[in-house]
Amino acid sequence: MKLQNIQAEMAKENPEFLAEVQGLSQEQLHARICALVQDDAAVDQAKEDDQQLKEFKETVSTASAPYKDAKKAIKNKIKLVLSFLDGR
Repeated sequence: MKLQNIQAEMAKENPEFLAEVQGLSQEQLHARICALVQDDAAVDQAKEDDQQLKEFKETVSTASAPYKDAKKAIKNKIKLVLSFLDGR
């Protein structure tokens, strides 16, 4: 995403943040990046620790397994037929 697009999106979604960082020094910008990276890691950890999310993912995985298996079988059949076409 281009910087102009990011700035326009941020101006719409979070103008306070945009105004805040536009007024920061280089050192303050570096510190803000470090804080944001830590925030991002905290969100990743919370997602990883979310038991309910794990249960939902397992439910989705179990429910979609027959479709996944069927699609895999069809793709393999297509590959086989294509291999016969290449050989002729």
